[in-house]
Amino acid sequence: DLSSNNIYQTQARSTTLIGVSIAAGSNHTVSSNNFYQTTGTLTAAYTAISITGSGNNQSITNNSIGGTNSSRTGTALTVDASSTNLTGIALTVGTTTATKVDSNYISNVAQINVTSGTVFGINISGGNVNVGSIYKNTFGGAAISGISSDTIRSNYDNGIIANGSTGIVKIQNNIISNVAYYRNGGDRTCGIYVTGAGTDTIQNNIV
Repeated sequence: DLSSNNIYQTQARSTTLIGVSIAAGSNHTVSSNNFYQTTGTLTAAYTAISITGSGNNQSITNNSIGGTNSSRTGTALTVDASSTNLTGIALTVGTTTATKVDSNYISNVAQINVTSGTVFGINISGGNVNVGSIYKNTFGGAAISGISSDTIRSNYDNGIIANGSTGIVKIQNNIISNVAYYRNGGDRTCGIYVTGAGTDTIQNNIV
């Protein structure tokens, strides 16, 4: 288990930054961690939590992603580069027992000066996943929390919950709000974005 940690950037970085990377095994728990950026420019792709390797029954719960401290306040966690992604949670998991993603809060993040990158709150590339089926995840959410910095700024495409899996994916009870998009027309801004030919249940979300 990986729980109750503060994981943050403290200096300028020009190569890919991943807060937690799990590449093998099943039954992992990533819970109650805080991911943020104290100082230093990030001019490369950022992912807070990455779980790959097609393991089963992973649990990602109660994590906080964004801002300059554990409460997600202050300046936004920012990616500043021409062609990079900013991702909260990236998943490529198995199809035997579903992975659960509950009660995570992703806000006060920003992508600037980007010409071909994407902002993902959760990006599911494969496997069976339940997103918010037990407890909701919140993306942005300033109108609900009352914290003015609880926003998401996208400078190019976004899919706040993106599902490219061909497995069974349930996206339920989540809140997506206060997402700002800054660019010309023709690019994509999307609360829930599905590209996989799987079996999907999408219900009771607020976007």
